[in-house]
Formats: sequence, C-alpha cells, structure tokens
Amino acid sequence: MSISPSIEQYNRAKVWSLLKNLVALTYVFAAYIFGIALLFVQPWWGNLLGVLLTAHSLLIASVFIHEFIHSSVFKSRSLNVFWGRVMMHLNGACYATWSQIYEHHINHHVQITDFIPFDYASVKNWSPWLRKTIQTLEWLYIPAFEYLIRLDVITSPFTNPKNRHLRVRTLFIFTYRAALFVLLALVSLKAFLLYTLAYFCFVSMMRLVDTFHHTFEYTVQGQTPVKRDRIYEQKNTFSNVVSVRYPWLNLFYLNFGYHNAHHYNMRCPWHELPQLHNSVFGEASGNYGEAAGNFISFWQMFATYHKFRAARVGPNQGEVYTRDGGFSMENFMGALGVSFLTPP
Repeated sequence: MSISPSIEQYNRAKVWSLLKNLVALTYVFAAYIFGIALLFVQPWWGNLLGVLLTAHSLLIASVFIHEFIHSSVFKSRSLNVFWGRVMMHLNGACYATWSQIYEHHINHHVQITDFIPFDYASVKNWSPWLRKTIQTLEWLYIPAFEYLIRLDVITSPFTNPKNRHLRVRTLFIFTYRAALFVLLALVSLKAFLLYTLAYFCFVSMMRLVDTFHHTFEYTVQGQTPVKRDRIYEQKNTFSNVVSVRYPWLNLFYLNFGYHNAHHYNMRCPWHELPQLHNSVFGEASGNYGEAAGNFISFWQMFATYHKFRAARVGPNQGEVYTRDGGFSMENFMGALGVSFLTPP
C-alpha cells in the first residue's frame, strides 16, 4: 500500500525540521567549546574570534530556550524540557527553574503583558548614587540593570518566603558555577576576563532585540493584568530583523526578530517564521499589513538603543505612536528587565 503524497510530504517536512534543529544545536555546542578554547590562545585575533563565538553560542542557546518553551523543536515535551534546562545551564539562566521561565513566558503571551519584579517607576526614588552608577554603566554599554534583575532571581529564595524551597538548589548552582569560574581564572586570568566580556556581549545582543519587541503595559508581579485582545497584541509588538534584503543574516538571531509572526502563532518553529511572516503580513519590506509600521530595521534599532542607553534606566518609557497615529522610532525608548530569561 503506497503512502499518500500529503503524508509523505508531511514526514519529509518533519525530518527536514529536525535536521535544521540538530544542525543549529550542534553549532551551539561547537561554537561554545571552540570559542572558549580560543580565549586561551596568544594571537589577539584568536581571542577576538573566541569572544564572538562564545557570545554567539550563548545567544543561540537563549533563543533555543525560547523554542523549547514553545515545544517547537521536539514532539516530546520531556525532550523539550530536558534540552531547555541544558541551555539554561549553558548560558547562566539556570538560577530560575524551568517552570518559572516557562510560566513567565507563556503568561506573557496569554495575558499580553510584560511581568516585572518591581515597579520601574520607583527607580526615580532610588538613592542618587545608585541610579547614577547604573546609568553610567549602561552609558558604557555594560548591562548593569540586567544584572540587577538577575541578582533578584538569585537572591529571591533568601528574600521571598514563597521561594524558600529553592535555597538548597540555588546554593548548589551558585557553588558549582563559582567553582568553574574560579578554576578558569586560576588557569588563565586572561581567559576569565575574556569570558566575562563575551557574557557582557551576549546579554547586550540579546537585550538589543528584546528592548524593542513590545510596548505592552507592565504588570508588577502579583498584580492582575488588564485584559487585552489580539489587536492590542499585534499593534504593540514589533519585528526587528537583521536584514530584509539578505534574509539569511537573520539566522544570527535564529529568526528571533520575526516577532509579530511569533505572536501570531507561538508554536511556529524558528525556521518557518519568515514564511509565516510573509504569508500573514506580506513580504518583509516594512509593510506589515494590519501591523503596518511595526517593522524596525536593525540600524534604526541600534541607533535608538545607543541614544537612550542611559535614559532607559527608569520609568520614562518612550512612546511609539505619535498624536496622528504614525510611527515614531525617535520616541521609542524601549524597555529593560523584560527578558524571558529572568522571570520575576
């Protein structure tokens, strides 16, 4: 009995999808291992390549965490959870549990809001030296505010009674990761400093796109979000691809920039997002159909990220839509502390 063409095409598509994921996952581990090895070599160009490869492997590992959250890699949920946890230990997101990261991000889709650990409007009430220090570090492109949020994740089991059961787990993770970093520093202080630089680069590259993905209203953890519809979701979601002319360059972020398409169908795998975007919003040329204007070029994004890098620390979130309803990238300050890697 012959297999029908539709079933055969479906099976071929599933195999092809699996192969793409396996190639990308292999790259993550190969780039991570080879990148760290290059941090020890003598030539400066080898060190530079090592920093770039290490940072990019951590970046792609983060995008894969996002894919595993949506179960878009493997059919088996347990496999998605297992490899999601592996990626979390690879890029340092492991201080949060898988369930925390999963629930935080899925709630972001379902509730159509960004959950934050504290009201960012309170930043203006911080002591002047602390606020100025963080703003100065951000001006120097050091992602200090992101590390502040990560510190909150690490200390939460010791400051929040609801998370007391995670204290032993947190201490274990902190001990083994600290031991690895101390060992790295003892073997080569240069390699340790270069890895620190690579990690700064990874956080900054990840935050560059996260900053401009949404203009959702914030919801402080514990508060009830305002109910929103899909029209609000698409209107306040922005896509920031690396290149329209050369789509293959978007693989640098594993197509993470096709964010309107992702919010249209959050189960769509990374390698099908360009096709989904084109079929729903039209060809990727800045015309997003009903989401017209929600396209941000890479250079626009980088220029605005640079412009507001210090002012972004605080409650003054920029407006996107001007009074006449048009798009104003100049007023899009962007957001901080809304990464799916740091659940409040």
